[in-house]
Amino acid sequence: MEEVGYYDDPERYQAEYSFLAADVEWYRRHTLALGGPALVLGCGTGRHVFHLAAAGLDVDGIDNAPAMLDFARSRAVPMRSEITRRVQFFSADMRSFSLPRKYRAVLAPLNCLMHLHSDDEMLACLGRVKSQLTSNGGLLFDVAHPRPELLASTDDPRGVPLREIRVRGVTYLQRERHEYHADTGISEAIFQFEPMETGLSSFQCRLRLRMFSPTEIEDLLNRAGFVIEKKFGNFQDQPFGKDGISQIFVARPALIVAR
Repeated sequence: MEEVGYYDDPERYQAEYSFLAADVEWYRRHTLALGGPALVLGCGTGRHVFHLAAAGLDVDGIDNAPAMLDFARSRAVPMRSEITRRVQFFSADMRSFSLPRKYRAVLAPLNCLMHLHSDDEMLACLGRVKSQLTSNGGLLFDVAHPRPELLASTDDPRGVPLREIRVRGVTYLQRERHEYHADTGISEAIFQFEPMETGLSSFQCRLRLRMFSPTEIEDLLNRAGFVIEKKFGNFQDQPFGKDGISQIFVARPALIVAR
């Protein structure tokens, strides 16, 4: 079966996440409370970038996947100029980026920081974020809450059916199988896409994400010099609890809070 890089097929990615809406509204609301300009880490196809620009903010996006950036730029072509003039995309690594301006809000949506597989990588990223924030800026991000039942390896070798998605005129059944490696904290998922029509080939892609326990992520923020202003368990702003599936943060550099 052909294996495709997870971020090499932006059309599949766009279809796979088209159903998400609650996180877009949460980030829009909390970013507007902080103000612009805003920076989106791992901006992908521009899902958050364009929504924030439509809300009146100047927004930059960074990503290190060329196909995703190309797709995001192509999406901007037919948009109104009052949106596109507010948007810039940069090819950059979130562990080492350096951009010419400061930001009131830095966003890392959709488990973006879980691509940082070691403490050193996470601290490097948080250090860059801190250096790019204005004196009254804040960091907004979400990561999964690794509850035990979510870390259990998949028994079915074909994977668990997730959803049907339509890519380039073809409907696929998306399946997932995954394995959690407790020694590294990495969860490796393999997504298989089976065409619902005969005569077409299946393909798969792989995604490796680090799972952060509440203690781990809060400790890393503290080590990087951030203070947690708010922590939620879902995108309806409900307090974080042991049953939540997400850890959603509003954090500020400690020196800013201390003033």
